[in-house]
Amino acid sequence: MLANILPPNLHYRVVVDKVLANIDSHLLCQVHDDVFNHLHHGLSSQRPICSALSPVDVNTQWSEDWLSTSVANHVITEDPITQQPGFDLPRSL
Repeated sequence: MLANILPPNLHYRVVVDKVLANIDSHLLCQVHDDVFNHLHHGLSSQRPICSALSPVDVNTQWSEDWLSTSVANHVITEDPITQQPGFDLPRSL
């Protein structure tokens, strides 16, 4: 959180949203039909990529997740999205 790196679950959502946007922009590609017109007949425990079709605002989700958790250093910052003081210092300092 102090390094402004997204948690793994939200980073995964960003990557999935980028891949789905790329697939959606290529309508003639065979993968487009496989992803957006796919009827999933597998187990309910398996979550295919087509189950994540709605994009998520990761900043809002990260803030909600941060406020709902109870970690030891929760009082360090109220908002995990904001960069901490001194974050933009030159590397040599």
